Amino acid sequence: MGITFVAVALEEQKSGYGRSLLEAAEQRIKTAGGQKVCLNAAPIAAAFYESCGYRREVWDPDTLDTWPEEAGDPPIQFVRDLLE
Repeated sequence: MGITFVAVALEEQKSGYGRSLLEAAEQRIKTAGGQKVCLNAAPIAAAFYESCGYRREVWDPDTLDTWPEEAGDPPIQFVRDLLE
């Protein structure tokens, strides 16, 4: 179980929806026995994930090494331990 995609409409950002969605997903992962969340984030969303307790950590270098140039900037990889 993991988080595939979290997005909030531009006009609704900074309203707490993204944080609520992320917290709900984390709780579901924790309930299922998960202890850590690893995710890829768009560079523009880095500050959001950091404010939610995620730290930058490369957990899947293959994703970054094979990122197609035409797809734009590669994602930033984040990790959060759910047991903290």
